[in-house]
Amino acid sequence: MIPNIHRRRFLKVSSLASLYALLWSFSLSGRAGAEETASTQPKTAATKTEILVIGAGAAGIGAARALQDDGFDVIVLEARSRIGGRVWSDRSWSGAALDMGASWIHGINGNPLTELVKKFALKTLPTDYDSLLTFNPQGHPLTDAARDKLDARLEEVLAEAAAWGEELDEDVSLQAGIDHVLAGRDLSRQERLELDYAVNTTIEHEFAADAAEFSLWYGDEGTTFGGGDVIFPGGYDQIFKRLAEGLDIRLNQPVQKVEYGSAGVKITNNNGIFEADRTVVTLPLGVLKTGTISFCSSPARLKNSSHPPVGHGPAQQNLSAFSRSLLGRRA
Repeated sequence: MIPNIHRRRFLKVSSLASLYALLWSFSLSGRAGAEETASTQPKTAATKTEILVIGAGAAGIGAARALQDDGFDVIVLEARSRIGGRVWSDRSWSGAALDMGASWIHGINGNPLTELVKKFALKTLPTDYDSLLTFNPQGHPLTDAARDKLDARLEEVLAEAAAWGEELDEDVSLQAGIDHVLAGRDLSRQERLELDYAVNTTIEHEFAADAAEFSLWYGDEGTTFGGGDVIFPGGYDQIFKRLAEGLDIRLNQPVQKVEYGSAGVKITNNNGIFEADRTVVTLPLGVLKTGTISFCSSPARLKNSSHPPVGHGPAQQNLSAFSRSLLGRRA
């Protein structure tokens, strides 16, 4: 579970969990011996290529870049009017780049994104997670000593919850573990509010899930890259705009149906039909789970299930502009 937790580590684990949902993809091939799927669509001229990539997010652009560099003819179909997927840098405020989605490279050591930053000579800035202001319900800032005490209490509670979880025969939620530990403690209302705040900002906020939905046994599974975390003052989308240079990306192309069989792959949308030998599907997990795209062939032909047993949490980011600093010189 989650002993020795701190904000930066959880941010990096959160990044990897989100990255799994973003990069999860499967390939469909028409060369594996299944009978060709008959199309019910009218015979119209189709756009043909060797490989179709569905989705122009990080996974789609990365796949298309690698395939085209290896000599394949590739077309990328993207439902939105922009590329990048969860990476969306908005510049409507006086040209400032505001990352509305993904913002950080979490762990720069050994991270493939770091290599792209170097290759494209992009500017990044390190994030200091100790440089922050925390206010109590009365509007007064917490001292560094008070924050350190709260962090220590959170780690202690989580460690005790993890130890209790080791004694159980079945997994329970993180919230159940916390409640079990706190049942034996006499916390004041203020102390409980502060602890709830710490759980929310350190875990729930970063994973976009309530502690009641979070596994006590497996909540801290995963690996991370070492090193610090960095942001892009010029916008995260710079990486993917550079990667996309020279790629044939068709925007505003929401896919409705994917048919595949011995003759290849046929993809249908409102703009027509696309045919290819193979396709790489890099759609977001949330889109796949809605079932709005029809996959027509034997499920056994999928490299991975189109509905993997993993969930995802919705996160909303709000950005506000102020004419003056409201938090003093430390802001």
